[in-house]
Amino acid sequence: MVLEFIGSIYEFIFILGGIAGVVMGFDRLIKSEEEESHKLQWLAFAGAVLVFASVILIVYNKQTITNYSALFGFLFFIATIARPLKKIPFAFLAAIIIGLGIFYLVMSNVGEISILSNISLKWLVIGIIVIVVIIFIIGFFQESAMDGLLVVLGWSPIILILSITLIVQGITLLLDWPDVDGILSYLPG
Repeated sequence: MVLEFIGSIYEFIFILGGIAGVVMGFDRLIKSEEEESHKLQWLAFAGAVLVFASVILIVYNKQTITNYSALFGFLFFIATIARPLKKIPFAFLAAIIIGLGIFYLVMSNVGEISILSNISLKWLVIGIIVIVVIIFIIGFFQESAMDGLLVVLGWSPIILILSITLIVQGITLLLDWPDVDGILSYLPG
């Protein structure tokens, strides 16, 4: 019952999570890291967790969600938590691997999925894990490499782009425009 309810409102969760991300992204854009609002960081984190949890619950319940909606929801989650995890490199590695693992297990529950011009989701997830592990190993020897990845992922323009994409996707899904896949239907695959 709860799972079906989430499946019927996930578009609103995308919109609200995206709005929280936009607000935090603008705060991050105009303020230094020390001056950022901790309340906005928690608000965006809560929005990102809701987006990620809704994607996982929808797919687990075998309700309909587009592959790109799930992928962008996951990327939004990772980008939003990247900066706080910058201070704990191993936690970031564990979070990425566990998050990707859960994402893959749930997404594979609906069958074989291909994204980005027929690349299997399995290979995309494995590729991301390998890249993150390689960067972590490099970062183990040179911490600035990991900090660089986290800075890029947590960079306000990235957060703003992903947040705005989530808002637009949520709105277009509500309107069934241009089709049932929303605005992300224009992406290849």
